[in-house]
Amino acid sequence: MALCKEQFVDALKRLVLSRMRILMKHSFYGLLLMHTKFKVEEECETAYTDGESIVFGYHFLKELSDEELDFVMMHEILHIVLRHCSRYGDKDDNLFNIACDIVVNSNILKSNNFDRKSITINKYGESIHKTPNGDEGFHYTAEEVFLLLEMKKEEHKNKNKADNSFDDHSKWTLLSDENEGDKADDENQKWLNRILAAKAAVEKQLEGKGTTAGAIPASIERLYKELTESRVDWRTLLQNFIQEEVNDYSFTPPDKRFSEFDFFLPDFNDTDARVSDILFMVDTSGSVTDEMLNQAISEIKGAIDQYNGKLSGYLGFFDT
Repeated sequence: MALCKEQFVDALKRLVLSRMRILMKHSFYGLLLMHTKFKVEEECETAYTDGESIVFGYHFLKELSDEELDFVMMHEILHIVLRHCSRYGDKDDNLFNIACDIVVNSNILKSNNFDRKSITINKYGESIHKTPNGDEGFHYTAEEVFLLLEMKKEEHKNKNKADNSFDDHSKWTLLSDENEGDKADDENQKWLNRILAAKAAVEKQLEGKGTTAGAIPASIERLYKELTESRVDWRTLLQNFIQEEVNDYSFTPPDKRFSEFDFFLPDFNDTDARVSDILFMVDTSGSVTDEMLNQAISEIKGAIDQYNGKLSGYLGFFDT
């Protein structure tokens, strides 16, 4: 018998309440869930994400306790923000599915202070969270875990995904095919901005409490570090613009060899390094925190001080 409208509404209410609980206990996950649509499908066996929405099967949702539901919600949102749905390439689907689950579940486990109940659904048991070498998955990217799994491919040859996995990854390949080129880049940038905003909000919320340990998933912290650390030191970049100017002679100081005479002559000077027409552009969009902006200005000041007043150019700001 088909489900009625009231049953779907009640199911969606459970998902909203779950988001509220997560927002209270794990703000970072909750803030990102605010950008996600929820759907309930009668024909869906468990749960899945297509990279934009989180979808639950009605009967699967009905069987879950509140704690189990919160785990599934955190599991799916991490798949989305880590962009697992569009990172397949030509990888073995089965192994990459397992690799993504290991990374996601381990991050959730760490966020819950390694309370194993946080990654357990009674019907499926404890979810996989360790790599083949025994390390926790949050230390790695999905691609790195995938390579470790490939080394032991025979062990997974006859397995249909992981025995205790619950979510369906079959929608991922479709997303990967559709979101190519500029569309995929736009979607990735959109989620990156959301990650940065959520991270800044959590850090502000915890300001003065001494630590943000566990508040932000380890994989997100690593991603943030990779994105914010300069690939090339700005000092190295500036060296490419340095122009050596040779002032052939100058009276400051004069040539000391003629100091005993009634007249003085100019002396030859060494080359003089100058940096001209340098343009510094600073991002002031909503994803940039006060801390990041202060760091950028400090770096620019450091560049100016390094050249003892011999650097000239322009400073600009942009937000789009």
